[in-house]
Amino acid sequence: MFRKKLFRQFISNQTGGVIIFTAFGSLIILTAVAAAVDYSQMVAIKARLQTFSDSAALSATKSASNYMFSHLSDSSAQTTAQQIAETTALQSVMQNAQTAGISPVPAVTVQYIPASSVSGAVSVSLSYTPRLLISNILNYSGGPITVKSTAAMDEGESYFQIVFVVDISNSMAIGGDPAAISTLENGSSQCVFACHDPKGYGGSTESCYATGARKSSSRKWPCDMRAYAKQQGINLKIDYVNQALEEFMENMSEYSSKYPDKITVSINTIGTNFNQLLNSTSDMTAAMNAASSIDIENATQWSNVNNSGSAPYDFKDYNYGYTNTSDYLNKSLSLITNIGDGSSSSKRKTYVVFLSDGAQDVWDGYTNIYEDPNTRYRVVNVDYSAACQNIKQSGIRLFSVWATYYSINDSLINPLLGTGAGSMQGAMQACASDDEDFFEADDGPAIQTAITSIFSSIMSDVSLRLIGNNQN
Repeated sequence: MFRKKLFRQFISNQTGGVIIFTAFGSLIILTAVAAAVDYSQMVAIKARLQTFSDSAALSATKSASNYMFSHLSDSSAQTTAQQIAETTALQSVMQNAQTAGISPVPAVTVQYIPASSVSGAVSVSLSYTPRLLISNILNYSGGPITVKSTAAMDEGESYFQIVFVVDISNSMAIGGDPAAISTLENGSSQCVFACHDPKGYGGSTESCYATGARKSSSRKWPCDMRAYAKQQGINLKIDYVNQALEEFMENMSEYSSKYPDKITVSINTIGTNFNQLLNSTSDMTAAMNAASSIDIENATQWSNVNNSGSAPYDFKDYNYGYTNTSDYLNKSLSLITNIGDGSSSSKRKTYVVFLSDGAQDVWDGYTNIYEDPNTRYRVVNVDYSAACQNIKQSGIRLFSVWATYYSINDSLINPLLGTGAGSMQGAMQACASDDEDFFEADDGPAIQTAITSIFSSIMSDVSLRLIGNNQN
């Protein structure tokens, strides 16, 4: 009896121990499982945070440097660049965190480090304390996960070349700023100045008449409307093109002076004729001089050589000029060599900047004026998309700047107005490699803004890179 009682007491005591042991063991197991889950979660979160910081550093560097590129003479540019870097990085992190379902948003620290007027770096640090399972078991919340990334506009990273293809047809001789445009649109016959007629052959180009003379007499043509514009202080589109390209070359000169073998530029002008105004060169002084010399091509009258106003007509040669866009885009492509990934002088990243009013104006063969008096032996269209496609398919990034065409009751141009397929706007936009590579420039200042933006885009493309990150 005594032994049975002792045995029952032993069993009772063991059951309590087992319960205690089981509870303690379960705690250990739960802690181990929670730790394993937490570790896996922290590894995954850290990887995501590193991706977030890499992306934020790259986008912030691009935005800050783009601002620096477009404000080279601004003494306060670096302060603003820091603010832009901070805003861009925070937006990038917030967007990525929201997409990944990470809350709250990691703490973001941003530092912009300028290297020169056309380069700099941005460091982005992220700190995030995740919610851990183990904190529900033990009184331990863990420390923050921290990551850091640095991106830079690293000058001299790539070899590249830039080719400008500039429309110098007579439509580039019209008013280039709001005041000149207003004069053009509101004057007599809506054609007070230039009217695509820089030599003043047209009857409605008023300055070609003697003061006080009737328009049916006292003609003084051909008059130099280009010189007249300068005398009167009238800014033409072509003037803004000059300024924009000169500024582009000047901005590029700092880069080129440090790395003279890395960059080349060339300029082709198109219209009735094709002219390689500047052969491929790394000499930015020569490039600036060439840019300043860009001008509209000489116009010819809309009649025979004597401009008699009567037959015989020869509109093939006397026509105000053409714009052989498709042929000359293809010719520009044929002159480009050494296209590549930027790794060497024989494999250059290549960019074409195509600036045009968007209208292709071509000779359409001989037509009898007596049988078809409304036919001027020309066709105006936007059939140059294949030429643009040839450029892009060659591995070239194509920027397209549409210097908006002003239609003054022009029956040839009116069908090409508007947007979308079949319009000048649609054709020029389709030419660009990407939507962000298309610029619609309604006046001269907008042309300058577009060229400045293209400079920033090219510099970002050839120089931006992730140079380091911290895996702490």
